[in-house]
Amino acid sequence: MSSGGYLVIGLYVALLSGLMVGGSRSGWASKYQRSIAWALVPGGVALVFFVGLKLESNKTEYKTIASQQTEVDVQALLIGVWTHTRPVSQDREPYGWERWAFTSGAVQIQSARPSDTQWGSPELYGYEITRKKTADTGQWYWHVHIKDTALNAAVTEDGNALVVFRLGADSNYLLRKEDKDLTK
Repeated sequence: MSSGGYLVIGLYVALLSGLMVGGSRSGWASKYQRSIAWALVPGGVALVFFVGLKLESNKTEYKTIASQQTEVDVQALLIGVWTHTRPVSQDREPYGWERWAFTSGAVQIQSARPSDTQWGSPELYGYEITRKKTADTGQWYWHVHIKDTALNAAVTEDGNALVVFRLGADSNYLLRKEDKDLTK
């Protein structure tokens, strides 16, 4: 659990403890009210702990490509076909498989369900590459924005994968530089 989660638990316990001690000294808290408060303490701690575990399990960290690369290097690296064909989970993005084919100024995106025998209709988009810093560590990375969509990607450190994240989505996923023949 993160330090923020422990801080919330600590503040919750301190608040309830302070209310119980202060309430018993001033006479406002009956024995019944104190027992309810003591029952809430472990329940609140457990709730915050399990919510924290759920939030932590949705996060995956990837190392992004070295900052000494140039935009031209990254563009050359992107050219080709990238796919996401891992098992589909009902509660996480994407809700199917994806195939991105990059050229020197556009990307063709297709999707399919694992039971399909061919990729769906292609959609063509432009893309732009920029160098950005992460909000949490300040590490530089190469950011790929698919124009006119909520799709973004970061190039991983080894250059063999793209970490895709949609604006407003809770999770991210990887595209690998490989093509998948759905007829086999």
